[in-house]
Amino acid sequence: MLDIAVDCEFESFKALLNVFRARDAVLYFVPGKYGRVDLFYLQSPRRHADVDRHVFGYLHTQPGDETLAALRQLDMLLENGSDSFCIVCTNPPRGIGVCWFDVDYKRDFTAAQIKSMKSAPRYERRLAEQTRILAGEIKRGHKDFGLFPLEGGR
Repeated sequence: MLDIAVDCEFESFKALLNVFRARDAVLYFVPGKYGRVDLFYLQSPRRHADVDRHVFGYLHTQPGDETLAALRQLDMLLENGSDSFCIVCTNPPRGIGVCWFDVDYKRDFTAAQIKSMKSAPRYERRLAEQTRILAGEIKRGHKDFGLFPLEGGR
């Protein structure tokens, strides 16, 4: 997926977030296969007509607490956006295994819309289901982020 030239590998989620909010970009989240790292990366938006979308940079995070902290921060920006922009999260139908975030003009979202856009609760369920699958309590769990809990992104 990242076999094209990228600007950088971010040192922290804070550095990635600063660049994300400062430029016209889309932030993608790809949960890794069980036991592997998760991935956030910034790419030029889909709305641009250019065929070769530019990847500005990426960040690998350790599954669990590190990824969860990043997703909680994005959820907080969605819920408590204090400026004229907010973070919007969707799971595009063609983006199997990819959850993406975009900066959008602040709109009045209903509580149900905000709840459906939050990514941290979905990721927490994924982690809980991984534990239950490995313990033999359930077989596959829920498909979220386009993947079952033990599966990984591209």
